[in-house]
Formats: sequence, C-alpha cells, structure tokens
Amino acid sequence: MQCSKPSVNKALHCLKNNSLVDYRTYGTIELTPAGEELSKKVLEAYDIVFLFLKDVLNLDSSLAHEEAERIKLSMSDETLNSLVKYVHKVLDLGNLNCNYNINNDSCRTCIKRKKGRNL
Repeated sequence: MQCSKPSVNKALHCLKNNSLVDYRTYGTIELTPAGEELSKKVLEAYDIVFLFLKDVLNLDSSLAHEEAERIKLSMSDETLNSLVKYVHKVLDLGNLNCNYNINNDSCRTCIKRKKGRNL
C-alpha cells in the first residue's frame, strides 16, 4: 500500500475512536470484538459480490476481484442479504430459505453457506 504516515495515523485514530481497534502509539494494533465482527462482515460481503461477478456474470477473476473490492462497502445490508440468497439459488449451491442476515455471525458461518463457497 502506498499510504503516507499521517494517513495511516488518521485511519488508526478513526478506528480507535469507533472502538474497532486497540492501539497505542508505537504499540501493537489489535482488533476489538466489534472490529473483528465488522471485518468478518466485510469479508463476507466481498465473497458474495465476487461470486456474483465471477460465477453469475462470468467476469474474469481478476476483474471480478477488483470490482468486488470496490462494491463490497457500498451495498446496504438488505441488498447483500438478498444477493447471497440469489447467488446460492442461481449457482445451485443450496436454497437459503432462511432469514439470512450478514450481521449475524451464525448466518455467516452456517453450514449451508460454507458448502456453497467455491472461491
């Protein structure tokens, strides 16, 4: 990454102020439980969008990766929840006829979701 030191410090302070990291100047940086939950949600959003772009829209993997990186944070939770159900249905990964919720850790780690991952 090509980030200036002031940009990194500003980002770290922002994360700390939002209780997402524990951080002391020149010390270690660790995710808080809230930070870990958010990071899992972001990774799940990336997985959903990547699968959709690569396997449903048949984009090249590298383009799907680039686009998923951009899109993952701009979609609402409601849209992501609907997209994961659609991707599962279209790719015949099993029917998620449940109240899938990207904010729920048990949904993100559900056996129905795990067997559908083919990244």
